[in-house]
Amino acid sequence: MPIALEPSGFYEWYAPLNPVPALGIDSARLDEIVEYYFDKPFFGLFGHKSFGFDQTDSNFLSRVSNAKYLWLWDITLDNIDGLCELKDLAYVGINPKRPGIDFLKFPALRTVVNNWIKADSGIS
Repeated sequence: MPIALEPSGFYEWYAPLNPVPALGIDSARLDEIVEYYFDKPFFGLFGHKSFGFDQTDSNFLSRVSNAKYLWLWDITLDNIDGLCELKDLAYVGINPKRPGIDFLKFPALRTVVNNWIKADSGIS
């Protein structure tokens, strides 16, 4: 099932390739996104400019620290502090326009879709 704007007014993704229901991140609606994330509940998030994601930091992720799935593509992050708070993260897809990530900070991590950068560590 493709990512679609649902009657809820949010982009939602339910698909066999997606291990958990995921909610699109619209930077202009972060408070609403977080509230809906827990109401549904979701366990995944995705972000791209076409869905309204234009954050340069990941601080908002500390508000959804139970997320198991995260996919961010075609974006630039200057700060990954919020990302590092996702201790239940099992699946992450992220592009290389970001600071380095120590993947050992994610004890539940099983799948990484990543363009490796020199500052990355924790995966051999």
